Amino acid sequence: MLTSLVLHLTVDPSSIADPSFIVDPSSIDTTFIKLKSAADFMGFSRFRDGGLVGFHVITPQSDFDDYPMVSSLIDVDTRWWKVDMVRSIFLPFEASTILKIPLNYNLPEDSLIWIGNKRGVFYVKSAYHIALSFVDSNEEGECSSPDPRTALWKRIWRLKIPQKLKIFTWRSCVNGLPTMLNLSQRGIHCSGFCPICDKALESTAHALLLCDHAKLTWAHWLNCPFEITSSPRDLVDVALDFNENGSPLDLELFFALAWSIWWNRNQATHENSGINLDQVWERANRLLSEYKNACSLPTLSLAPSPSAWQVPPLGVFKINTDGAASDGYPSCIGVAIRDYRGSLLAASSKILAAPFSAEITEALVLQEGVLLALDLGISHAIIESDALSIIQAITDGVLGGVVGHIVQNIKDLSSSFSWCSFQL
Repeated sequence: MLTSLVLHLTVDPSSIADPSFIVDPSSIDTTFIKLKSAADFMGFSRFRDGGLVGFHVITPQSDFDDYPMVSSLIDVDTRWWKVDMVRSIFLPFEASTILKIPLNYNLPEDSLIWIGNKRGVFYVKSAYHIALSFVDSNEEGECSSPDPRTALWKRIWRLKIPQKLKIFTWRSCVNGLPTMLNLSQRGIHCSGFCPICDKALESTAHALLLCDHAKLTWAHWLNCPFEITSSPRDLVDVALDFNENGSPLDLELFFALAWSIWWNRNQATHENSGINLDQVWERANRLLSEYKNACSLPTLSLAPSPSAWQVPPLGVFKINTDGAASDGYPSCIGVAIRDYRGSLLAASSKILAAPFSAEITEALVLQEGVLLALDLGISHAIIESDALSIIQAITDGVLGGVVGHIVQNIKDLSSSFSWCSFQL
């Protein structure tokens, strides 16, 4: 069930326009809204309210003489958090989380951004998927005996069998095969009885396990770890036995032989060209063997075409950027600017204040490159990066997600160029 959220924003009219920030969507607790301004905390714009967007602050509330806004945590000269103040106010793990929130270099207007998708625009569909993920996680945490079929579905799609065999496997497990019984139940005029033995209704279990034709075929599996046809059982129950107590190879052969039995029934019923039972068994084994042999063949990869760095045109400067991110260590960024002769005009390298993700790091180094070029008075620029997602976000104007506010800042800054192009 989706619950509507009413947001009350409290912004001090005397406060400065704050650099915007972003919150990791995975840490969202009670809301899915990201606020682009550091002063825009949902009813938490003041410290006394005890919270930040995206997580609950459990630091004991303190009395502040000046009843400060969150904007007082940000140094407008360095465009970064006041590290000492943050660490003095919040508990260590909370301070660490806050200091990992990248700030926007510009001072944008306050705005609400939906973090349920990369465009930052609310859609009911994205809200549904977010709410559904919470429901699923709650059910998993509350259920002590999960449905065993869930593990079977996951195993099926990981089996090393042809794709058509996976689809057949899924259809047979959900009773989706066009057996005579299923056809009659769906309004197709037919008797519903098995066209091979004419002794019983042709259900999925009968067609693949219990029909005399099927039983004789299963008898070829001499070292089968389970008795498949001794008692009437659903196909899924047999598959669950294989999944829980058999090996992956056993489960693969089980479904391959079931497929071969089904294929032969269709050939005999509709084409009058069925094969003998020995061939049905051999066909299943040959299908698996040929598929595994094909998968084991070495893949021929084309030699990568040389992509040497190219000088920019006359009058244009090329800005190359790159970043490095590693868990537990602060991210690093580097920028190099060259002219049309390939001569180095300027370079910059920095160790960032926190260990950001690779995506955020690449966005920040692009921003650094644009800022450096503008400081040098460059008017025509080509900005190159190996971060495809960031280049696409800038080109397409995707302003949501974890780097949306940085992308917006890059677009705003790049408008100061007379001409610029973002390339890979």
